[in-house]
Amino acid sequence: MPNHLHYSYAKEALQSGKHVICEKPFTSNKHEFMELKELARQNKLVLLEAITNQYLNNVVAMKEYLPKLGAIKIVECNYSFRLSEEEQYSKRVIKKQLPLILSVLILIE
Repeated sequence: MPNHLHYSYAKEALQSGKHVICEKPFTSNKHEFMELKELARQNKLVLLEAITNQYLNNVVAMKEYLPKLGAIKIVECNYSFRLSEEEQYSKRVIKKQLPLILSVLILIE
């Protein structure tokens, strides 16, 4: 589904009494998100973004090491993976065996 439709589809689902798990970007702006959040709250529904990167081992490890570096001013991350063949990609996604690349730039005061 194109990103610009996330808001309208999520809103329609919430208005129909359905819980919503939405892929990123969740909405196009903060106003749309706040509207969906309030709609979910009023109807006692679950509204989640379908992002799970924060639970991957390399991200968890990075979070553990960052405080050991001292006073951090800026952290900029690029999170990606290499894709060689579509068929192999599909098999790796199912097995969660993607060759992940995490590059981090950290400025310390």
